[in-house]
Amino acid sequence: LDGFLVVADMGSGLSGDVYLVRAKDAPSEFLVLKHHRIWKEGVSAETFAREADILEDQPIPGNMPVCVARGTWDGRQYVVMSLEGANPERGELPAEGWFSWILELVDAFDRLNNLALIFHRDVKPANIRTTDGHPKIIDYGLALKNDGSPFPLERVGSRDFIAPEIFRYEPYTVRAEIYSVAKTIEAIVPDDVRQALSTALFNATKNDRMVRTPSWSVFRSEAKAGIAAYRRNAPALQRRRIALAAGIWKTRIVAGLVVGGIVTIAIAFGLISSGSYLCRRWWMHLREDREIQAYADYIAGEGCRALDDPTNAIRLLERALKNEHRGK
Repeated sequence: LDGFLVVADMGSGLSGDVYLVRAKDAPSEFLVLKHHRIWKEGVSAETFAREADILEDQPIPGNMPVCVARGTWDGRQYVVMSLEGANPERGELPAEGWFSWILELVDAFDRLNNLALIFHRDVKPANIRTTDGHPKIIDYGLALKNDGSPFPLERVGSRDFIAPEIFRYEPYTVRAEIYSVAKTIEAIVPDDVRQALSTALFNATKNDRMVRTPSWSVFRSEAKAGIAAYRRNAPALQRRRIALAAGIWKTRIVAGLVVGGIVTIAIAFGLISSGSYLCRRWWMHLREDREIQAYADYIAGEGCRALDDPTNAIRLLERALKNEHRGK
């Protein structure tokens, strides 16, 4: 596509088609090419150009994709940018790694809103990537620059991360951006990190957020205070975790011993029962053998004529025939 080798189709977004590509002069480097597509629910050419301008201007270098190329192909604009890492996973970083990652993300949005005067307006976990441990903010398809004129009153963003006032078609402000970032952090980070940042996240998403002055500096200060408290309490938390783990292992060991004892008793009872049954069977067979042998000897020695009761002799002989498999 216009000198780029298309490796794979990555799907379609609001602003166009997205492809994984490689440049002919750097075939080992993967890039992302977004090609504007005019469709019923898509964005206009002006909106696509605005996104390309943001990528080209690099208002937050180091925390956004790098614009590699920009052009027009088949009568439609396209922009090529660096391929960023995957969405962060909860178990990907230790707590300290998450703290650095979050503070860097907050600083990036602070610079984006207050220095570049750009509002992303579509903050969600899918639009936050991690490359070499650094957060990368991607997808500026809905971003707007604050040039002094009021933003259009529209419901933008993803449902689970939109501030309540945006649902009511109120103006988009820093307060709404902070809300979306806080909700995104809540969804990404593990439980212990979320607990450390609970005050900052609560004040940004609930509490009296509508009467508080929206400020990235306040959010950052509250987050740093939570992180400092977490670090002070970390040794005690670690000891509690160790004690809890030891208690769990003790419980598992005791349970294993109990279950093992029950199994051992059951096996012993089974062996005793089986031995008792075999002994009884052996004694019965031995008694029958002796009885049969005695009558057989008597019959052989005295002859059938000496028997007072031939019927009894026949019964014993039948029993002897039934026991033939024992060699009798």
